Amino acid sequence: MKHSINSKLKVLVVIFVSILICHNTLAQKYSFFQLSDVHVTAPELIKSKGKAWEKFNTNGPNLYDESLQLFKSSLDSVRAAHPDFLIISGDMTKDGEKVGHKLVAGLLAEIQNEGIKVFVIPGNHDIDNPFARYYDGDSVWYAEPTTSKDFAEIYADFGYNDAVSKDESSLSYIVYPYKDLALLCMDSNDFSEAVWSKSGKPDTTEASCIGGKYTEETLQWMERVVKEAQASGRTVIAMQHQGLFSHFDGEENLFRKNIVNSTDTVITNSMVCERFSNAGIELVFTGHKHMSDINFLEMNNGHKLWEVNTVTLVEQRPGFRRCCIDGNQVSVNSITLKNVMFPTSEGRTTDQYAYDFNWNEGFEAYLTNLSQQFASILSDFTSNIPEEYASILELLNIPKTIDEVRPIVKNYLIHEALDVFHAL
Repeated sequence: MKHSINSKLKVLVVIFVSILICHNTLAQKYSFFQLSDVHVTAPELIKSKGKAWEKFNTNGPNLYDESLQLFKSSLDSVRAAHPDFLIISGDMTKDGEKVGHKLVAGLLAEIQNEGIKVFVIPGNHDIDNPFARYYDGDSVWYAEPTTSKDFAEIYADFGYNDAVSKDESSLSYIVYPYKDLALLCMDSNDFSEAVWSKSGKPDTTEASCIGGKYTEETLQWMERVVKEAQASGRTVIAMQHQGLFSHFDGEENLFRKNIVNSTDTVITNSMVCERFSNAGIELVFTGHKHMSDINFLEMNNGHKLWEVNTVTLVEQRPGFRRCCIDGNQVSVNSITLKNVMFPTSEGRTTDQYAYDFNWNEGFEAYLTNLSQQFASILSDFTSNIPEEYASILELLNIPKTIDEVRPIVKNYLIHEALDVFHAL
C-alpha cells in the first residue's frame, strides 16, 4: 500500500509526519534545511551569450542564468532561520564544472562559519560530466570537469572530513553530527553512464549520467554503518540524489532513471527499499526529479519507509524544505521563493517568473530549436532525392521550412504529453 501527501502549494505548507522512531527517540530537537538540484552556473562559464548558450539552454529550459542569485537567496533564508544544519542532496552545479563546485563550496563555507553545519552529496550532474563547458557566442568548448576525488576534496569540510565511515566504492559516508543523530549520505549515482565524444570536441554523441544504482558493496557498507550508528544510540536519517521509489503509478516505467536501481535486474529497486527498511532507515531525503512530493511505502517488516523529495531551484516554483525533528515527529515546511528579483522580472514574483520561463518562453524556445533540427533533417533528405521523383515528392507535401515544421512538432509534443497522462 502507498499513501501520498501532496505538498505542491505556492505558499508555506507545514506537514507533520510521525515517521520516526522505531529504534530510538531523539532526546533533543533539531531543525534543518534541505536544498536540492541547485545547479549553480558559474558566471565565468558564459564568456558571451550567443547561439551556443541559447541552444543549450533551450534543450531543457532551466533558470541557469538566475541560478547563482537563487542559490544565494536560499542561503540567506538559511542564515535568517539559523537551523542546526543544512543538507544538499546533489546537483550542486550546472554540469560538474570544477569552477562551479569551488564557487558553491565558498558560499557554503560562509554558512558554516556562522555555526550552521553543512552536509552534501553529489548528483548526476556533478562528476565526470561531458557537458562541463564554456560558452562564447557561437562557440563551445570543455571546462575542467570534476572527478570523484575532486568532489570529496572540494567539499571536504561539508561532510567528508567529519565522516565516521566512508564507502570505498562510492562517495557515500555517514556522520554523527549530534550525540543522538546520525546522517547517512548515500551516493546513488551511476557515473559509468557518461559518454564522451571520441573526437575530443563537444558533439551530439555525448551523454551525462542520469540514473542511479547501488552495488552490493555499497549496500553492505550501508547496513553495517547503520547498525553501528543505532548501537551507539543514534537515530539514522538518510539522503541520496535519485528517487528511492515511485511516487505515482507508472513512474517506474515512464521515468525509469528517476528512481535508483530501476533498470537493474540483479539488485532491483524493491530490493534496495527492503534493505534500507530492514537496516532501520525510515526517512530518506532526495532530489533529482525537480519536484516536491512526500510519500511512503508500507514495508513487509511492518514499518514505513518515507521519502521527502525536494524541488529544484532552477525550474517553476523554485524552493526548498525547512524541517524539524522533535522526538519521533518530523515536520516538513515547503517554502517557495517569491521575492528574488531579476533584471527581467518586470514585477513578477519569483515563482511566476520561473513558470513563465519554463512553460511559456522556455517551451516556445524549445519548440523552435526542435523544429529547426527537424527542418534541417528534412531538407537534407529531400535534397538527395533524384529529380525524377520530384513529382512524387510534391504529392507527399513534405514540409520544407521551419514555419511548416513547427505546427507538426507542436502537435506531436501535445499528443505525447496526453499519452503520458493517459498512462498514469
